[in-house]
Amino acid sequence: MTQEVDFKSEAVMRCPYASFESLRETGAVQRNRSLGGWVVVNYGDVREILKNPQDFSSQRMDPYMPRNPEHRDAVAQITGILDKFMP
Repeated sequence: MTQEVDFKSEAVMRCPYASFESLRETGAVQRNRSLGGWVVVNYGDVREILKNPQDFSSQRMDPYMPRNPEHRDAVAQITGILDKFMP
């Protein structure tokens, strides 16, 4: 069993890279209690999730995504930026 990363801890907030590496070694998708959600660390998976919020969305976000086109535009901008730096 892997130890869960506390993303709210001061040490992780200062330098999260070791925690990200540990998460990548143990699995691409993990449930995280400190965040109250899922952590996805694989670039391809993150990109797929951002491009398809209708498929990968918690119900808490459903009221915001379909009604607000600005959010869809923001997701497209983030994806575009990631494409430039992580081909």
